[in-house]
Amino acid sequence: MEDQDLTYLETQALDIMEPENEISDDQISQLNDDPALWKKCHEIEALTTAFRAEREPRDVEAALHEFHLRYKHNTHRARNIIIITALAAMIIGAVLLISRPSNASQQAPGIVYAASTGGTEVVVRQAGTTEKIVPASTKVEGLSFKTTDINTEQAHDVSLEVPEGRSFTVELPDGSRVWLHPGSTIYFPSRFASDSRQVKIVGEAYFSVTHDASRPFSVQAGNTTTTVLGTEFDVSSYDKEPVTVTLVSGSVNIVAEGGKHLKIKPNTQAVLAKGDQWELHTVDTEKFTNWRDGYFYFDNTPLRDILTEIGRNYGTTIQCTNEALLQEHLHFVAERTQSLQDIMDRLKELRPMSVTMKDNVLIVK
Repeated sequence: MEDQDLTYLETQALDIMEPENEISDDQISQLNDDPALWKKCHEIEALTTAFRAEREPRDVEAALHEFHLRYKHNTHRARNIIIITALAAMIIGAVLLISRPSNASQQAPGIVYAASTGGTEVVVRQAGTTEKIVPASTKVEGLSFKTTDINTEQAHDVSLEVPEGRSFTVELPDGSRVWLHPGSTIYFPSRFASDSRQVKIVGEAYFSVTHDASRPFSVQAGNTTTTVLGTEFDVSSYDKEPVTVTLVSGSVNIVAEGGKHLKIKPNTQAVLAKGDQWELHTVDTEKFTNWRDGYFYFDNTPLRDILTEIGRNYGTTIQCTNEALLQEHLHFVAERTQSLQDIMDRLKELRPMSVTMKDNVLIVK
């Protein structure tokens, strides 16, 4: 294991936090003079606390190396994951919790997320036929599908439906990749036209579009159409939720039903509020690249939104009667492949709460 995998600041902090070493006067002086070094030591302590809580404790330095190797082409992302993981892990020791309790103290019963009663298999439909390609499973899995797996002798419409509790990756005829969020459906032709590439999404999907200046790539979602030449972006269009377009890189042009055009820059999210009126927000795109890569990523997010995402990811109805609890904000990162019980146990470590399962409904109090 070579030190160049770690940053100089991380190497300094690891040396200071080495359990067998006493902190020297020089190191104390360094900490007093360098706030960044002090912060990095706190982050490593948080990781250490988290790893002690695991069944098989891990080495912090090895974990830092693992992050650097995994995300060596995107050091900004690696650094953010380490920091946010540390924030979440610190709460295991009751160290860090950022919450904003609501003024509303009343408790009203309500369903935070209502799971679909549909099937549990990923289904592809083409030329009027139905083919079930993935059997039901108790695990949340990331699976892939290429258009070479379907009949492409004649151009025809294809739909691929991903149930709640599953995620899926699609490679389109032009080589573009689409990561489908649980409970989403994509519609696309088995062959794109010579002058355009058009798909439709219901639910949420992350797109990595192959550049082709002669064939613009368009995504229809709700009453909007987003057009690009080659870029990465996220589109969400769930039932009873506003259409959102989040740009990670490149540029996109969005057109609402009323004909109003909108261009947005990277790290910007456009939310269709009413009619053709857009609301623009600067966002941390880590949330979207992380769900693409198989992680939950919540940064100062209301518990209501966290539970909604968990319910959709596991295909589970969630009920919470504590409105004040639902409005508390948390930092939380975890792998989507973990079991529902493990995820809820992690949440209970962040913020004490009662979690029970009754009649296939997860009840949070």
